[in-house]
Amino acid sequence: MKLKDREKFLPLRRDVKYLGAILGEVIKHQEGETVFQLVEKVRILAIRARREGHLDALDELTQVLNTLPDDKVEAVIRSYSIYFQLVNIAEDNHRMRRKRHYERQEGFHPQSGSVQDLVHRLHKAKVSFNKLSSKFQELSILLVLTAHPTQSLPAEVLAKHQIIWDLLLRRQIMNPTRKEEQRIHEALVEQVTNLWQSNELRTISPTVQDEVGMALHYLSTVLFDALPDLALAFRAEVKKVYGKELPLVSAIRFGSWIGGDRDGNPNVTHKTLRWALLRSKREVIERYIQAVRQLQVELTHSDQLIKVTAALNRSLSLDLRALPALREILETRYAQQPYRQKCEIIRHRLTQMLRQSVLETSEGYSHIKELRKDVELMYTSLKSHQAEVSAERKVARLLMQIDLFGFHFTRFDV
Repeated sequence: MKLKDREKFLPLRRDVKYLGAILGEVIKHQEGETVFQLVEKVRILAIRARREGHLDALDELTQVLNTLPDDKVEAVIRSYSIYFQLVNIAEDNHRMRRKRHYERQEGFHPQSGSVQDLVHRLHKAKVSFNKLSSKFQELSILLVLTAHPTQSLPAEVLAKHQIIWDLLLRRQIMNPTRKEEQRIHEALVEQVTNLWQSNELRTISPTVQDEVGMALHYLSTVLFDALPDLALAFRAEVKKVYGKELPLVSAIRFGSWIGGDRDGNPNVTHKTLRWALLRSKREVIERYIQAVRQLQVELTHSDQLIKVTAALNRSLSLDLRALPALREILETRYAQQPYRQKCEIIRHRLTQMLRQSVLETSEGYSHIKELRKDVELMYTSLKSHQAEVSAERKVARLLMQIDLFGFHFTRFDV
């Protein structure tokens, strides 16, 4: 390995060593010194055999593993299972560290494969904005989720991984004091202990409902936020390099076999498909409600200080006529705050969709285009009175989520 590469990986090695030491603490506390020494012996012999090529170390390692006491086998296996989970978390964290390293460089040094790198390579290749825009609007990417996951860890274990990742990142970027460092260390020990005491494999085969739930876990906790951010970053970089904006649309859609794939699984029926459809619809609507609630906290602009568009004002008047029960809330709690009023109306209509059967429309939205139109009214209005930052950072994100996920999260293949 070159010296430069070795230096690049030093922080990763430090994190792996640190997490390994925490795991060692946990093993000692949970299983005792004997198991810890056994795990250490296996580790040292494996390093000597693999890195240094000592055949005697390989023979000794084989002997140690073949003669492990029955009551210690599971503890040794689990030690290394959790160790490699921690190594993976450290590697994920290191990718973030490398990304931040590139972004801190003076001048222009985009990370290979990044959005910035892609857009600048397109520009350098003399791809015109018109051609880029045309191809972008023609592009259609359908990502299909399947019911054959390679991820065997249950969602509750993955949630612990996320907490450990967050703690490592906090330790990395906040330059903690001794007390803060100690609190982070204690929190990491707690999470690794929780991992040790949690069953990392399912004890029974997952049901179709479990598989749908796992897909929705990734859709709602990762992809719902990450994909719009990626799409908006690409759009922002195009504007920065070309000086023009791409349309605010997404080229990506999601499909899923889970709950509808009739490949011989007798548990997949019309009932499971209906359940999966309703569960997906409910999940995405709940995420929209959360997003609109956050907008309502932030978009406190007063119509005494700014002038919203006539289209937004007309929309609010029509809403009040259609939903007279909301008038008092809008005129008292959100007086002179048109965006918060609009958010309250959107939230009300979304909430109504959770209270009705799949065929009813009532006061809810009957089509995703109606929701998009309401959100787009706020986006356009914010830009009209120089609140582009809120429009592009907050409202555009919700518009992108609406384009990506609709009212179904994912189309179902049957």
